Amino acid sequence: MKETLSNYRYLFDEIKAWMIHREEILTMATKITASLNGIPSGSAESRKVETWAVKLAEVDDEIDKRVDMISKHLTSLTDYIYRLPPGNARNVLIYHYIDGLKFSEICVELRYSERQVYRLHRIGIEFLSKLAQDVSDIHGAKSAYYLGQHYYDNNKLGDARKTIETFIEANTPHQYWLARGFILLSDINRREGKTFEADEYLKTIKENYPGTEADIFRMIDERLK
Repeated sequence: MKETLSNYRYLFDEIKAWMIHREEILTMATKITASLNGIPSGSAESRKVETWAVKLAEVDDEIDKRVDMISKHLTSLTDYIYRLPPGNARNVLIYHYIDGLKFSEICVELRYSERQVYRLHRIGIEFLSKLAQDVSDIHGAKSAYYLGQHYYDNNKLGDARKTIETFIEANTPHQYWLARGFILLSDINRREGKTFEADEYLKTIKENYPGTEADIFRMIDERLK
């Protein structure tokens, strides 16, 4: 559970990095557009500049998609923490996982001893861990998926596979997160060199997924290229 919540700061930092990269791309695109002035249309140099402009536009579009996906993850994680009843246990998790405060800094904010803060943290984690075990609950389904994603991102493929396979076998009714689970399982197989199995999972999802969410089909198509 702590690993799942720790993803918040990681994703937040990733968004900032992508936005910086986007600004760099836009600056480069502006320079390329300006360089078109005075170049004869149809010349080799003009075609070269136009090709780079198209590539930059494609990269910018990809950054938009990535930032949108990460933003959804952040929103889900925030919603998950707010499943805790109002009180200092929830406040400790917000300070630590969303605001990025150290436990010593939380002690100052709440005017509690370190022992009290650790106790509140444990209470919050235990509450959310119980919630995560119930994948019939939307927040439990999200938590199970994010935990598997966390293990995958940190190259702990055995833990990622075990977490996601357990999630899939639990027959969650939340089809979107189940599909995300299968996509992650495909990613795990691909990283392990099992390309055929990875592609088969994706093809099966594409043929049978009952939802209409564009990001599911985009993630599948990107992996099947």
